[in-house]
This record gives sequence, C-alpha cells and structure tokens, in this order.
Amino acid sequence: MSKQLKERVQIGTDDYGKAVYKWATGGNKQELLVNIAKLLYGNGLVAEQPPHRQKHLFREYAQQWFE
Repeated sequence: MSKQLKERVQIGTDDYGKAVYKWATGGNKQELLVNIAKLLYGNGLVAEQPPHRQKHLFREYAQQWFE
C-alpha cells in the first residue's frame, strides 16, 4: 500500500497579512499536483487555461507565414 503524499499550499493571506495555508494530498505525485492546481483554482489564484488543441492546422501556419 502506497503512502499518501501531502503538501502544504499557501492559498492567500488574511486581513492582517498572515499567510493562509491548506493541505493537498494525493496517492502519487501527479494526483498531488492536480489537487494543488484544483485548490489554487478554487481560491482564484490561477486562471482557467483553454484546452490545448492537439492538431496544428496548416491553414493557420500558412497564414502566419504569409503575414
């Protein structure tokens, strides 16, 4: 049985300037990082990224080249 990974993450500061922390956990490094990202996103510290398009369209490449 694998051990849970645990990381303390700063999610902001209070009214007096003191750091506010929450714990994020995961079964492996990837789960831990995903949970940290969710925690930061939930507290408004990171903006949502648009989904990455896997295909590169030749039309866009050609248009950039011509410009």
